[in-house]
Amino acid sequence: ALQESEKRMRIAVDAGELATWEWNLDTNEVYWNDRHFLLFKMEPRPNPVTPDDFFRRVHPDDRPEISLRLEKAIAERAVFDADFRAV
Repeated sequence: ALQESEKRMRIAVDAGELATWEWNLDTNEVYWNDRHFLLFKMEPRPNPVTPDDFFRRVHPDDRPEISLRLEKAIAERAVFDADFRAV
């Protein structure tokens, strides 16, 4: 059932052309799908990337707010949801 659910999720993400990412807090490694690289106008490359790869692409004026939202999401084990400008 889990494999079938993951398969449906991948199909939906691909069909919606969604950029997705996962951050392993234990290893501090970030995994992006190819769409995420394209969103930031980057050539897709092997994962993992670092949190700094993400922050370098967030507009400097938006970085403080994004940092606060990430810290809050981590502390509360909540979903990270934010709008920001990309460089």
